[in-house]
Amino acid sequence: KSLLYTYLVEKYSFATTKDVKFWKIDVQRLQGNLERLQRVVRKSGAQFVFITQVIRLPRHWKGVDTFDPGAVDALLDRLRTDKSYAYDTEEISMLNQRLAVCRSIELFRRLNIPVINILEEFEALGVDGRKDMFVDMGHLTWQGDHLVGKLVGQKLATLGVPPAP
Repeated sequence: KSLLYTYLVEKYSFATTKDVKFWKIDVQRLQGNLERLQRVVRKSGAQFVFITQVIRLPRHWKGVDTFDPGAVDALLDRLRTDKSYAYDTEEISMLNQRLAVCRSIELFRRLNIPVINILEEFEALGVDGRKDMFVDMGHLTWQGDHLVGKLVGQKLATLGVPPAP
């Protein structure tokens, strides 16, 4: 009954690269760590369920569908090589968080691990509907927490996972 925040992987990279601009997460390392984690959880007898992280980044950003990991990957590469691009930590962080979530979804579907994906529901709120959901790029307000809890509870019920006491 815990959540895995994939942004920790990206935050670690920012914290360990002094005076070096971080551009992209190491997807292979992320997936390897997630595979190990799910094996440990399974071995303990618990059921592993992946729940997507929501962030303020809209689905379409700079002409790219951010629900398409290949497109996000290509955008990050394009920004890195664009000499006129002014490095924006928040933008790069949001794109990496979306990339991490999308690649994690792919991995867990291949491993037949249940995925609770609430990205579409948040996107359906539109820009105005999402504005009260976030304190900043990824931290939720109480309204955002309430909606996430409601959506996760509904989707867990469809998986047959009983609610917490």
